[in-house]
Amino acid sequence: MKKTLALILALVMAFALVACGKTDDAGNGDGNASDKKILLSMGAGSPGGSQQVYVGGCASLVSQYADNVELLPEASGSGGSTADLAAMVQGEAELCFVSNAAAQKTYATPEGAGLRAVWGAFPQEFIIVTNDPNVNNIEDLAGKVVAIGPAGGTPESSSHEVFDCLGIDAELITMQWSDCFTSLAEGKVDAVTGACGNPTSALMEAETMFDCHWVSFTDEQMDKILSTYNHFGKVSMTTDYYTDLKAEMGAGSTYDTLGIWMCVYSREDVSEEGVYQVVKAVMDHHDELVSSTHAAAAYTIPEAVKNAGVPLHKGALRYYQEIGIEIPAELIAE
Repeated sequence: MKKTLALILALVMAFALVACGKTDDAGNGDGNASDKKILLSMGAGSPGGSQQVYVGGCASLVSQYADNVELLPEASGSGGSTADLAAMVQGEAELCFVSNAAAQKTYATPEGAGLRAVWGAFPQEFIIVTNDPNVNNIEDLAGKVVAIGPAGGTPESSSHEVFDCLGIDAELITMQWSDCFTSLAEGKVDAVTGACGNPTSALMEAETMFDCHWVSFTDEQMDKILSTYNHFGKVSMTTDYYTDLKAEMGAGSTYDTLGIWMCVYSREDVSEEGVYQVVKAVMDHHDELVSSTHAAAAYTIPEAVKNAGVPLHKGALRYYQEIGIEIPAELIAE
């Protein structure tokens, strides 16, 4: 009898421990318990960049409006967004924020076949900024030192593509995005280039340190780059983002340049419900995202996912179909 009572007591205690234990889920699969919180980690970019602010704003919306889902921003390491993409493909994170160019290259590999699109965020405009008024063409940077953002990031990859395409021999060096403009102010570099989300706080702060001189591509240069790389497109950025740009080109005008779409991606094995809840929280509260992050977030609309270039995650597809967005057949996974 005593043994029976002891066994019953042990079982009761075991069930109690399970009931009080951790219920968080890593984001793979959907689980069976409705009270499990789905945790989804996502690379948040480097200090001073637009990505960090944007991902933080998305995480806040998910915290407020998603049902039992939490989005966890994680600072990118020295490898930038490219490293974030590799880490996610390897199962070390559930979402990443990266250019459509990098995503399409990864998707074409055996390891990246499970890559899935979640939403289109915004185009990153290619900027050419210096404090030397004698630099009036990107070709004037030949033989000079140019800061191109963190290694593995979109500013770095886009700068290499542009300089290589135009045959400009400059010393391109990597560093944190915020350090690029500090180095320019200190005379350690001659210019800063790269595709980035605008307005970016690092450049706005730079305007308080020195007069920023903006350089544009010629039509011939734009055409050559566009014919070489299909992930670039022509974009027009308002001059009102930056004080010096507005003074140089006029208020309400545009800085015409190249753009690369930044998108959010996941893996096919990540929780359908989790991804659905994240997309819904962000898309259904678009105005809050714009007001809490930056103006570029205005591009984060449902139709923007068509710029992602790879098939959609089933959770994202579910949301877009619910609201009546027509998704091209090539973006629907088999």
